[in-house]
Amino acid sequence: MTWFLYFLLDTILMFATIQVSEKNGGGGYQILFGSAICSFLMFIILLYQKRNAWTLLEGIMILLIFICVSSWIIKGPYEAVALGIISESIVGIYLFIKTIQKPVIKYNLIGYSLFLLASIVATIDAKDWSLPEVGYSLSEVFITSATIAPLIIRLIKYKRRINF
Repeated sequence: MTWFLYFLLDTILMFATIQVSEKNGGGGYQILFGSAICSFLMFIILLYQKRNAWTLLEGIMILLIFICVSSWIIKGPYEAVALGIISESIVGIYLFIKTIQKPVIKYNLIGYSLFLLASIVATIDAKDWSLPEVGYSLSEVFITSATIAPLIIRLIKYKRRINF
């Protein structure tokens, strides 16, 4: 369920970003499109593996999705973009804590490293430093970097090797 809710949050944020960007002639939604696709694929894979549990994270995500959609309806797409980025950051912090509690270096380090790279490229490629252009990618650079750092320290400390 987590990844399906991530898919919904990414998709809401992507469409709100597109709506804001159309007014400014910009982009910023491409990384969200990729994130939505990856989240949906992860959902399908985990559903097939029957790994779909309901935890505190899912409850938090449903509340955040509701808040984003409500703000979009009441205030407009720019506010939905801001709240969507905050929502993604809250979920990212929760996943950071869970990664620290139960690190699986091989898979987490590879996945987070690729996502960090994509976020850095999206930030560098941004047309300007507006919230719709770099808000999501820049927030993901910080959260993903914070998540990767302890994994690298643990890898070095225990001298584990990653087999590709």
